[in-house]
Amino acid sequence: MKAITEHEKRIKQELIAAGVTNFGLKKFAIKYLPKVIHENEHIKGIVYGRYGIEGGPSLNEGTLIATDLRIIFLDHKPGYTKKDIITYDVVSGVKITTAIFSAVTLHTRLGDFVIRFANSNCANRFKKYIESHRIENIDSYQALTVDTSSPIPGVPSAILSAEASNFLHSHELATFSTVDKSENVDGAAVYYYPSPEGYIYILTKAETKKAHNIFTHAQVALTIYDELTLRTLQLQGLASVETDPLHKQYIFDHIVKPRQYGDKKRLPPVTQLDKGAFMIIKITPTNFKYRDYKNDKTI
Repeated sequence: MKAITEHEKRIKQELIAAGVTNFGLKKFAIKYLPKVIHENEHIKGIVYGRYGIEGGPSLNEGTLIATDLRIIFLDHKPGYTKKDIITYDVVSGVKITTAIFSAVTLHTRLGDFVIRFANSNCANRFKKYIESHRIENIDSYQALTVDTSSPIPGVPSAILSAEASNFLHSHELATFSTVDKSENVDGAAVYYYPSPEGYIYILTKAETKKAHNIFTHAQVALTIYDELTLRTLQLQGLASVETDPLHKQYIFDHIVKPRQYGDKKRLPPVTQLDKGAFMIIKITPTNFKYRDYKNDKTI
Protein backbone atom coordinates (compact mmCIF):
# COMPACT_ATOMS: atom_id res chain seq x y z
CA MET A 1 0.00 0.00 0.00
CA LYS A 2 1.37 3.38 -1.00
CA ALA A 3 2.35 5.62 1.91
CA ILE A 4 0.63 8.99 2.10
CA THR A 5 3.10 11.86 1.79
CA GLU A 6 3.11 14.99 3.94
CA HIS A 7 2.13 16.94 0.81
CA GLU A 8 -0.95 14.76 0.31
CA LYS A 9 -1.89 15.00 4.00
CA ARG A 10 -1.64 18.78 3.92
CA ILE A 11 -3.80 19.05 0.79
CA LYS A 12 -6.45 16.77 2.31
CA GLN A 13 -6.59 18.96 5.44
CA GLU A 14 -6.96 22.11 3.31
CA LEU A 15 -9.74 20.48 1.26
CA ILE A 16 -11.67 19.55 4.40
CA ALA A 17 -11.21 23.11 5.71
CA ALA A 18 -12.62 24.38 2.41
CA GLY A 19 -15.78 22.31 2.92
CA VAL A 20 -15.12 19.18 0.87
CA THR A 21 -17.16 16.22 2.12
CA ASN A 22 -16.00 12.62 2.49
CA PHE A 23 -17.86 11.86 -0.74
CA GLY A 24 -16.07 14.74 -2.47
CA LEU A 25 -12.66 13.51 -1.35
CA LYS A 26 -13.23 10.33 -3.38
CA LYS A 27 -13.72 12.13 -6.70
CA PHE A 28 -11.07 11.60 -9.37
CA ALA A 29 -10.26 15.31 -9.72
CA ILE A 30 -9.97 15.83 -5.96
CA LYS A 31 -7.67 12.82 -5.54
CA TYR A 32 -5.54 14.15 -8.44
CA LEU A 33 -4.89 17.53 -6.78
CA PRO A 34 -1.57 16.60 -5.11
CA LYS A 35 -0.14 16.42 -8.66
CA VAL A 36 -1.52 19.87 -9.50
CA ILE A 37 -0.91 21.90 -6.35
CA HIS A 38 2.67 23.05 -5.76
CA GLU A 39 4.52 22.45 -2.49
CA ASN A 40 4.41 26.18 -1.67
CA GLU A 41 0.77 26.60 -2.73
CA HIS A 42 -2.28 26.42 -0.45
CA ILE A 43 -5.93 25.65 -1.24
CA LYS A 44 -8.28 28.35 0.08
CA GLY A 45 -11.54 27.50 -1.65
CA ILE A 46 -13.00 24.86 -3.97
CA VAL A 47 -16.23 24.05 -5.81
CA TYR A 48 -16.95 20.85 -7.69
CA GLY A 49 -19.95 19.69 -9.69
CA ARG A 50 -21.17 19.66 -13.28
CA TYR A 51 -20.10 22.08 -15.97
CA GLY A 52 -21.13 22.66 -19.57
CA ILE A 53 -22.23 25.30 -22.07
CA GLU A 54 -24.34 28.06 -20.50
CA GLY A 55 -27.99 27.15 -20.92
CA GLY A 56 -27.10 23.66 -22.13
CA PRO A 57 -26.65 20.28 -20.47
CA SER A 58 -24.05 19.83 -17.75
CA LEU A 59 -22.59 16.43 -18.53
CA ASN A 60 -19.01 16.74 -17.33
CA GLU A 61 -17.61 16.92 -13.82
CA GLY A 62 -15.47 19.97 -13.18
CA THR A 63 -13.67 21.58 -10.25
CA LEU A 64 -12.62 25.16 -9.55
CA ILE A 65 -9.81 25.48 -7.01
CA ALA A 66 -8.85 28.85 -5.51
CA THR A 67 -5.34 28.87 -4.06
CA ASP A 68 -3.26 31.68 -2.63
CA LEU A 69 -1.47 31.91 -6.02
CA ARG A 70 -4.06 31.23 -8.74
CA ILE A 71 -7.39 29.68 -9.68
CA ILE A 72 -7.42 26.30 -11.41
CA PHE A 73 -10.21 24.75 -13.46
CA LEU A 74 -9.78 20.97 -13.53
CA ASP A 75 -11.61 18.15 -15.27
CA HIS A 76 -9.82 14.89 -14.52
CA LYS A 77 -10.86 11.31 -15.05
CA PRO A 78 -8.89 8.16 -15.94
CA GLY A 79 -7.15 8.75 -19.26
CA TYR A 80 -8.25 12.41 -19.54
CA THR A 81 -7.15 15.67 -17.93
CA LYS A 82 -8.18 19.21 -18.80
CA LYS A 83 -6.58 22.01 -16.80
CA ASP A 84 -6.96 25.78 -17.20
CA ILE A 85 -5.10 28.37 -15.13
CA ILE A 86 -6.84 31.64 -14.23
CA THR A 87 -4.95 34.52 -12.65
CA TYR A 88 -6.70 36.72 -10.09
CA ASP A 89 -6.10 39.89 -12.12
CA VAL A 90 -8.60 38.74 -14.79
CA VAL A 91 -11.36 37.81 -12.29
CA SER A 92 -14.26 40.27 -12.17
CA GLY A 93 -16.54 38.54 -9.67
CA VAL A 94 -18.31 35.43 -8.37
CA LYS A 95 -22.06 34.78 -8.43
CA ILE A 96 -23.88 32.04 -6.50
CA THR A 97 -27.40 30.88 -7.34
CA THR A 98 -28.87 28.52 -4.76
CA ALA A 99 -31.84 26.17 -4.91
CA ILE A 100 -31.31 22.70 -3.45
CA PHE A 101 -27.74 22.86 -4.73
CA SER A 102 -25.67 25.89 -5.70
CA ALA A 103 -24.53 27.07 -9.11
CA VAL A 104 -21.29 29.05 -9.03
CA THR A 105 -20.30 31.41 -11.86
CA LEU A 106 -16.75 32.76 -11.87
CA HIS A 107 -16.76 35.86 -14.07
CA THR A 108 -13.45 36.63 -15.79
CA ARG A 109 -12.26 38.69 -18.73
CA LEU A 110 -11.53 35.37 -20.43
CA GLY A 111 -15.13 34.22 -20.16
CA ASP A 112 -17.32 32.62 -17.47
CA PHE A 113 -16.63 29.35 -15.66
CA VAL A 114 -19.84 27.75 -14.37
CA ILE A 115 -20.09 24.87 -11.90
CA ARG A 116 -23.59 23.53 -11.21
CA PHE A 117 -24.87 21.17 -8.47
CA ALA A 118 -22.13 22.43 -6.16
CA ASN A 119 -21.98 21.95 -2.40
CA SER A 120 -23.39 25.18 -0.91
CA ASN A 121 -20.87 25.25 1.94
CA CYS A 122 -17.96 24.99 -0.51
CA ALA A 123 -19.56 27.56 -2.79
CA ASN A 124 -19.88 30.19 -0.06
CA ARG A 125 -16.31 29.65 1.17
CA PHE A 126 -15.01 29.82 -2.40
CA LYS A 127 -16.83 33.10 -3.06
CA LYS A 128 -15.72 34.60 0.26
CA TYR A 129 -12.05 33.84 -0.43
CA ILE A 130 -12.13 35.18 -4.00
CA GLU A 131 -13.67 38.43 -2.81
CA SER A 132 -11.28 38.82 0.15
CA HIS A 133 -8.26 38.08 -2.07
CA ARG A 134 -9.28 40.78 -4.51
CA ILE A 135 -9.91 43.33 -1.77
CA GLU A 136 -6.49 42.67 -0.22
CA ASN A 137 -4.78 43.08 -3.61
CA ILE A 138 -6.97 45.76 -5.13
CA ASP A 139 -4.11 48.21 -5.75
CA SER A 140 -2.14 45.74 -7.88
CA TYR A 141 -5.27 44.71 -9.83
CA GLN A 142 -6.25 48.30 -10.57
CA ALA A 143 -2.78 48.83 -12.04
CA LEU A 144 -3.41 45.93 -14.43
CA THR A 145 -7.04 46.73 -15.26
CA VAL A 146 -7.76 48.38 -18.59
CA ASP A 147 -11.22 48.58 -20.15
CA THR A 148 -10.71 46.64 -23.36
CA SER A 149 -14.38 45.77 -23.84
CA SER A 150 -14.85 48.43 -26.52
CA PRO A 151 -12.73 50.77 -28.65
CA ILE A 152 -11.60 54.06 -27.09
CA PRO A 153 -14.32 56.72 -27.74
CA GLY A 154 -13.49 59.01 -30.64
CA VAL A 155 -11.07 56.57 -32.29
CA PRO A 156 -12.73 55.14 -35.42
CA SER A 157 -11.85 51.79 -36.91
CA ALA A 158 -9.60 52.02 -39.96
CA ILE A 159 -11.26 51.18 -43.27
CA LEU A 160 -8.77 49.27 -45.36
CA SER A 161 -8.28 49.94 -49.04
CA ALA A 162 -9.39 47.25 -51.49
CA GLU A 163 -5.76 46.18 -52.08
CA ALA A 164 -4.99 46.02 -48.36
CA SER A 165 -8.20 44.11 -47.61
CA ASN A 166 -7.52 41.56 -50.35
CA PHE A 167 -3.98 41.09 -49.07
CA LEU A 168 -5.23 40.62 -45.49
CA HIS A 169 -7.83 38.02 -46.52
CA SER A 170 -5.40 36.08 -48.72
CA HIS A 171 -3.04 35.35 -45.81
CA GLU A 172 -3.43 33.87 -42.33
CA LEU A 173 -0.08 34.25 -40.55
CA ALA A 174 1.16 37.50 -38.99
CA THR A 175 3.41 38.97 -36.31
CA PHE A 176 1.33 40.23 -33.38
CA SER A 177 3.02 42.96 -31.31
CA THR A 178 2.04 44.00 -27.77
CA VAL A 179 3.49 46.17 -25.01
CA ASP A 180 3.91 45.07 -21.38
CA LYS A 181 3.56 47.21 -18.23
CA SER A 182 7.29 48.06 -18.36
CA GLU A 183 6.85 49.42 -21.91
CA ASN A 184 8.75 46.51 -23.47
CA VAL A 185 7.55 45.37 -26.88
CA ASP A 186 6.85 41.69 -27.47
CA GLY A 187 6.16 39.98 -30.80
CA ALA A 188 4.63 36.59 -31.57
CA ALA A 189 3.76 34.71 -34.75
CA VAL A 190 0.00 34.04 -34.83
CA TYR A 191 -2.69 32.72 -37.12
CA TYR A 192 -5.50 35.23 -37.58
CA TYR A 193 -9.04 35.40 -38.93
CA PRO A 194 -10.34 38.62 -40.58
CA SER A 195 -14.09 39.05 -40.22
CA PRO A 196 -16.34 40.64 -42.88
CA GLU A 197 -17.11 43.42 -40.37
CA GLY A 198 -13.48 44.57 -40.41
CA TYR A 199 -12.28 43.05 -37.14
CA ILE A 200 -9.30 40.70 -36.89
CA TYR A 201 -9.25 37.80 -34.45
CA ILE A 202 -6.42 35.72 -33.06
CA LEU A 203 -6.40 32.71 -30.76
CA THR A 204 -4.07 32.43 -27.77
CA LYS A 205 -3.89 31.06 -24.23
CA ALA A 206 -4.71 33.09 -21.13
CA GLU A 207 -1.28 32.68 -19.56
CA THR A 208 0.77 33.86 -22.56
CA LYS A 209 2.64 37.14 -22.46
CA LYS A 210 0.52 38.68 -25.22
CA ALA A 211 -2.67 37.87 -23.30
CA HIS A 212 -1.38 39.59 -20.15
CA ASN A 213 -0.05 42.53 -22.15
CA ILE A 214 -3.40 43.53 -23.68
CA PHE A 215 -4.85 44.03 -20.20
CA THR A 216 -2.14 46.61 -19.57
CA HIS A 217 -1.99 48.21 -23.02
CA ALA A 218 -4.88 47.74 -25.44
CA GLN A 219 -2.79 49.20 -28.27
CA VAL A 220 -1.40 46.44 -30.51
CA ALA A 221 0.05 45.96 -33.99
CA LEU A 222 -0.20 43.27 -36.63
CA THR A 223 2.34 42.84 -39.45
CA ILE A 224 1.80 40.61 -42.49
CA TYR A 225 4.51 40.08 -45.11
CA ASP A 226 4.62 38.16 -48.38
CA GLU A 227 8.18 37.41 -49.47
CA LEU A 228 7.26 36.31 -53.00
CA THR A 229 5.26 39.40 -53.95
CA LEU A 230 7.20 41.86 -51.77
CA ARG A 231 4.02 43.18 -50.19
CA THR A 232 3.44 44.08 -46.55
CA LEU A 233 0.52 45.25 -44.41
CA GLN A 234 1.08 46.96 -41.09
CA LEU A 235 -1.97 47.40 -38.86
CA GLN A 236 -2.35 49.29 -35.60
CA GLY A 237 -5.39 48.64 -33.46
CA LEU A 238 -7.06 48.17 -30.11
CA ALA A 239 -7.33 44.71 -28.57
CA SER A 240 -10.23 43.36 -26.54
CA VAL A 241 -11.33 39.91 -25.40
CA GLU A 242 -14.17 38.29 -27.32
CA THR A 243 -16.71 36.90 -24.82
CA ASP A 244 -19.64 35.87 -27.01
CA PRO A 245 -19.71 32.04 -26.92
CA LEU A 246 -20.94 31.66 -30.51
CA HIS A 247 -18.33 34.07 -31.88
CA LYS A 248 -15.60 32.35 -29.86
CA GLN A 249 -16.53 28.93 -31.21
CA TYR A 250 -16.75 30.25 -34.78
CA ILE A 251 -13.29 31.83 -34.62
CA PHE A 252 -11.82 28.80 -32.85
CA ASP A 253 -13.06 26.48 -35.60
CA HIS A 254 -11.55 28.70 -38.31
CA ILE A 255 -8.12 28.92 -36.70
CA VAL A 256 -7.75 25.48 -35.11
CA LYS A 257 -7.59 23.22 -38.14
CA PRO A 258 -4.87 20.89 -39.47
CA ARG A 259 -2.29 22.53 -41.72
CA GLN A 260 0.58 21.08 -43.71
CA TYR A 261 3.91 21.48 -41.92
CA GLY A 262 6.63 19.81 -43.97
CA ASP A 263 5.55 16.25 -44.65
CA LYS A 264 2.92 16.15 -41.89
CA LYS A 265 -0.38 17.77 -41.07
CA ARG A 266 -0.59 19.27 -37.60
CA LEU A 267 -2.77 21.59 -35.55
CA PRO A 268 -1.43 25.14 -34.93
CA PRO A 269 1.31 25.49 -32.28
CA VAL A 270 -1.07 27.36 -29.92
CA THR A 271 -2.86 24.06 -29.24
CA GLN A 272 0.34 22.65 -27.74
CA LEU A 273 0.82 25.45 -25.20
CA ASP A 274 0.13 24.68 -21.54
CA LYS A 275 -0.66 28.30 -20.77
CA GLY A 276 -4.19 28.36 -19.39
CA ALA A 277 -7.54 28.55 -21.14
CA PHE A 278 -8.02 29.40 -24.79
CA MET A 279 -9.05 32.98 -25.40
CA ILE A 280 -9.99 34.96 -28.51
CA ILE A 281 -8.48 38.41 -28.95
CA LYS A 282 -10.45 40.85 -31.11
CA ILE A 283 -8.49 43.60 -32.86
CA THR A 284 -10.23 46.79 -33.99
CA PRO A 285 -7.94 48.42 -36.60
CA THR A 286 -7.30 52.14 -36.07
CA ASN A 287 -4.59 52.72 -38.68
CA PHE A 288 -2.91 50.80 -41.49
CA LYS A 289 -0.14 51.01 -44.08
CA TYR A 290 -0.08 48.76 -47.13
CA ARG A 291 3.05 48.65 -49.28
CA ASP A 292 3.66 46.92 -52.63
CA TYR A 293 7.43 47.11 -53.04
CA LYS A 294 7.44 45.55 -56.52
CA ASN A 295 5.31 48.35 -57.86
CA ASP A 296 6.62 50.97 -55.40
CA LYS A 297 3.07 51.62 -54.15
CA THR A 298 2.04 52.72 -50.66
CA ILE A 299 -1.58 52.96 -49.49
